[in-house]
Amino acid sequence: MPSSGTALTVIETDHGIVLLTRDQLREWVRRDLDGLDLVGELLADRRAAAVDAA
Repeated sequence: MPSSGTALTVIETDHGIVLLTRDQLREWVRRDLDGLDLVGELLADRRAAAVDAA
């Protein structure tokens, strides 16, 4: 249970509304992004766009 004055973040999900503290939100995002290669995807997108533009 958050203490008085703790900032909360509200997230709407398919299962309803979720209230998270900053620490809980950080863990939520880390779990959601785990295993993704965001930099690799961005580089691949940029390279494909450069090829299309050439």
